[in-house]
Amino acid sequence: MKLFFFDIETRSERDVTKCGAWAYAADPSTDILCIAYKFSHWPIELWLPPSPPIYQVEQEDTFFVAHNVEFEYCVWKFILHPRYGWPEPPPPERWIDSAAVARYYGYPGALEKASLAMGIGEKDMGGKRVMMKLSRPRRTSAANPDRFWTPETKPDDFDRLYDYCKLDVRQSFRIIKKLGVLPPSEQEIWEHNFHLSIRGVPVDKDLARVVLDLKEIHVKRINAELSKLTRGEITTATQHARFAKVLKMPSVSRDVLEALKASPLWEDIPGKKRRLIELRLEAGRTSTAKFETLLQQELNGRVHGQLIVNAAATGRYAGAGLQVHNMFRTKMKLKDITNVIKTLKNKKISIEKKYVWLRENYQDIMAVFSNLIRPAICAPKGMALIPVDYAAVEARLVAWLCNDQQLLNLFRAFDAGHGVEPYCAMGKTIFGYDIDKNVHEKERFLGKQTILGCGFGMGWIKFQITCEGYGEKIEDELAEKAVNAYRKRFKKIKKAWYEIGDTVLRVIKYGVKVDLCRCTWEIIDKPVRALRITLPSGKMLHFINPTVAPGPAPWNDKQIIDKIYYYGIGKNHQWCKIETHGASLLETITQATAAELLKETLLKLQAINMPVIFHVHDEPVVCVARSKAERALAKVKHIMEHPDNCTAPIKAEGQIIKRYRKT
Repeated sequence: MKLFFFDIETRSERDVTKCGAWAYAADPSTDILCIAYKFSHWPIELWLPPSPPIYQVEQEDTFFVAHNVEFEYCVWKFILHPRYGWPEPPPPERWIDSAAVARYYGYPGALEKASLAMGIGEKDMGGKRVMMKLSRPRRTSAANPDRFWTPETKPDDFDRLYDYCKLDVRQSFRIIKKLGVLPPSEQEIWEHNFHLSIRGVPVDKDLARVVLDLKEIHVKRINAELSKLTRGEITTATQHARFAKVLKMPSVSRDVLEALKASPLWEDIPGKKRRLIELRLEAGRTSTAKFETLLQQELNGRVHGQLIVNAAATGRYAGAGLQVHNMFRTKMKLKDITNVIKTLKNKKISIEKKYVWLRENYQDIMAVFSNLIRPAICAPKGMALIPVDYAAVEARLVAWLCNDQQLLNLFRAFDAGHGVEPYCAMGKTIFGYDIDKNVHEKERFLGKQTILGCGFGMGWIKFQITCEGYGEKIEDELAEKAVNAYRKRFKKIKKAWYEIGDTVLRVIKYGVKVDLCRCTWEIIDKPVRALRITLPSGKMLHFINPTVAPGPAPWNDKQIIDKIYYYGIGKNHQWCKIETHGASLLETITQATAAELLKETLLKLQAINMPVIFHVHDEPVVCVARSKAERALAKVKHIMEHPDNCTAPIKAEGQIIKRYRKT
């Protein structure tokens, strides 16, 4: 295999961190500063514009390696090909992403962090600073009216940039040399994600523009009211120090003010101060941030590069750009959303009248904007969106992995139409009487949260907090009763927590290979030392440098037990030592198995020419002609409910819509 490693440094009026690789590369102001490249084991060389194309790029048997290749692909597509005469960029099947390789083995995706975690990297903070300086517009002067520095005006900085660019190629080469390329099945799903990114997600940019125009009017009104209330002492909602002075509070952060508003002290605060706090909170909401991102990243009516594969240790995806995995869940009724969008997009109504209409009909305008984020993803004319979601997939899979027939049979009977809904059945176990979901809303809610949340060792305090997050406060005694009821009824799941923990301790200590919970658990030494878990699908998870060390027991800090540790990306997004245990590892293999079901569906849909345009957690979304939507929905559901490597009872639910909303 001939490998062509390369890294491109660019400069532009646009900020790539805000507009994304596609809009950045397509912008006329974006151009190339240099390309460092390495063909197989040859030395690293440099290409500078406007030199002729590098001859290796025209060889059809060459594979192209970069770190986060989508950036290089976009620059090649929009700049190297049309401006510098390079051939069309190769298809996804001829790319290798060293970032994807690093993530597959459990390392960070960022080049510097991955290299340092592997012990093969080196920092060049000075080079990074120079790169940032040369990539951005400079302040012009009479002596130098150029918008950007050039090799003639900053020769030393450009020499440093060339070294920095070469270092990136060197580190990408080292990653591939150490870890190799992705296994064929992983490369296939990575290529699918690349194709998905190229297709893009259709968005309603006109709606986004109107929302941002209305937000500007709304913020001006808030600022005017603030100025009037404080007699000019506060003129904008962002004046933190002035707010703190007027309110006589040491902190006016959002968290502090929201906690105060939710506390019993709220009613004792004078009306004027209450109104000031309300206005600051309202203006500070991020309801429109995703609309700003949409407009910055939109290119020909679509946004690209929205998903990252294998972003978590479980193999699950993470969002980028619009962050489709982290969108406000629509709470308004469909007819209200439809009416709002129709009014906002009516070109015959002025923006001022639209704002007045919103004020007259909705008390919280920013909340209305939040409800429009998902619908801003919109099928093109004559097309329909079909989101199809797995129903309670983790609850089903944890029962299947643990072979808990009690819970599996609940789902099987309900799916067949002759059993009680599992949430109601769990509610009956907790409360002792039959639960009718139309009558006993709280009991069913508690049964649902128990089924969905208690499979991975959740204690009653965390369970209580989880329920409160959904707006349902429950007493200590009831929370403890619900958790204990789950553990008593689904004994095999509880048993698996301890079996997995004990098994992994043995695997790490003695190097044994064990089959448990439909997975294989073992230690590998190549390409890195890791705890490797092979899932039912054949997918492998990696936990780097696992160790066993004594530590205090969670239930009694005076009791010392063996604990499991590995290296990974912690909650602070840094490479660090992480503690784990049996219940957490069960959650990992459950989520990973759910991710495998989704990936299998994605590939099957692509094979029948019904490609997914994006997906949210366990919900793929396809876009088809409206006339074919009914058949497409049935086909997607059938594929999702009949996986190849899983015999768990799987159920999927979908809908046919114009604008996206959660299934």
